[in-house]
Amino acid sequence: KIDRALDTLVQEMESGLPVLSSWYPLGIDLFLDLHFGSVEHPEYVRRYFNRVFSATSNIDGVCNLPDADREYIQAGYCEAQQVLDYIQEQIDLVVTADDDTTILYWWAQAGLPPDTMIQEVVHNVLAMSQWSNVIFLMLASRIGVVPVVDMDHMGITGTKVDFF
Repeated sequence: KIDRALDTLVQEMESGLPVLSSWYPLGIDLFLDLHFGSVEHPEYVRRYFNRVFSATSNIDGVCNLPDADREYIQAGYCEAQQVLDYIQEQIDLVVTADDDTTILYWWAQAGLPPDTMIQEVVHNVLAMSQWSNVIFLMLASRIGVVPVVDMDHMGITGTKVDFF
């Protein structure tokens, strides 16, 4: 799943498009597929994860959400309960199907109860900026760029690549 996503990003770069033009929708798909499996996810779930992903992903790896957005994401909004219910349904489906291509499967194998898995999914959503940084480091490696991590700014320096 990650290889397919990286291949798509490389193709975008080779066609002259900035990586970020594809990363947000691709990142959402990758996140959902890694956690819940490769199924068609409802629009309200995609909309929720798009909002969170857009708010927490940025180039310096620091989550600088305005208080209103932070409260919106943490406390939820009109579809938050639907999203939580969807996560619970996906946990049940993944565990029943023994889908070992998902993170949920391995959490279940480790003995995590469903309520803890829900908390972990929410935690992973809020950590998407760090997750994006790892994907970009993997992408840099794939295209032959030797990334240098700038610890003062938590960014990638080195050979210029048009990520943004």
